[in-house]
Amino acid sequence: MTRREWAGLLGAGMACGQLPAVERARKTSISATMAAMTAERNKIGKGSYTKWFDALAEVRKELRAVMDAEAPRTLAVDPATKHYLLRAAGTPPMFNEMYTGEYVTPKVPDAFAWTAGLLGQDAVRATSRWLKKQGIDLLFVPVPKMSDVYMDRIVARGVPADRLVAPHLRKSLFDLLADDVEVVDLLPAMLKARETAPYPLYLPADSHWSPVGRAVAVRMLAERLARYPVLQAARKAAPMFTVAKSTLQYPMSAMPLLTEEEKAAVEPFLHPEYDFISRLNGQPYGNYESGPVLLIGDSYSDLLGPQLAQAINAPVAMMPVPGGTVQPVKELLRNRSALAEAKVVVWVVNYAIFYLHDWAGLPEVVKREWVPKAK
Repeated sequence: MTRREWAGLLGAGMACGQLPAVERARKTSISATMAAMTAERNKIGKGSYTKWFDALAEVRKELRAVMDAEAPRTLAVDPATKHYLLRAAGTPPMFNEMYTGEYVTPKVPDAFAWTAGLLGQDAVRATSRWLKKQGIDLLFVPVPKMSDVYMDRIVARGVPADRLVAPHLRKSLFDLLADDVEVVDLLPAMLKARETAPYPLYLPADSHWSPVGRAVAVRMLAERLARYPVLQAARKAAPMFTVAKSTLQYPMSAMPLLTEEEKAAVEPFLHPEYDFISRLNGQPYGNYESGPVLLIGDSYSDLLGPQLAQAINAPVAMMPVPGGTVQPVKELLRNRSALAEAKVVVWVVNYAIFYLHDWAGLPEVVKREWVPKAK
């Protein structure tokens, strides 16, 4: 599909007058996710997030013991810097930054008050409201870390059969949904996918998800995006991209920290197969300056854009900021031309960044959506 042909599809989608239907579909998605989380709370927590949290005290105790017992790892080039890793046993073993355990077992008197007071949630609420005023929807995609999906391989006791160990985080996402933020809740789908996946959902020696884990998000996002008329038209058009099998070549950050035995255990799993997306002219996907979908967020959005674009057969403009919190929102504000064409912003943020990093500094024009103006 040429750029001119794509522009024609965009115009057709805008002219079809189905925006009320799109909004109804958005509300339905929010309601369905809330209903699933309510059923989860009622079944597992017997109607109470607090009771659910209290019932998991042993998991938190075990996890804290694992964290306290973890020996520091150092790099030969910088032995003064200490690194700590959580290890998930199994084949292959997987390694994750140990500090991610801090949001599962926070050292605070009230974990629910802690999550409710985090600025990340305020930033997401405000951004969703601001985008809505621009005629753009937000899909907020909090990404579980390896420790969230494979906790039963990290601690020896206490992890329940459902493997959900952080009710305070579940409630925080429910609260965003209740405030009309469309949250794409990946955790239940990833817990289910791990049972049949041919490869772990995370890279064994890096903090990021594997192509298999990323595919879960692509599938769920493509389902949500199918409600937009312009993307319905795109699916019926000629393919914009080609797909070829390739093997991932990724510098896994934890490798220098592993023992020789650990390196040998992960070595056969370092280069998983994935779909390499190219344009019809044979060039790699690269990026687009604009499109109906804008993808922002942290490093977990790496390679997500091309996969998602191929799934919806439409350009996805990517604005990733590794480690970013509010910085991706600033990138949006700098790119008004992309916002003018966008129908939806997909904001991908991993749990560690969402719950543990500093979310101060939201641009004032967006911040006004949740901070009352001074009288």
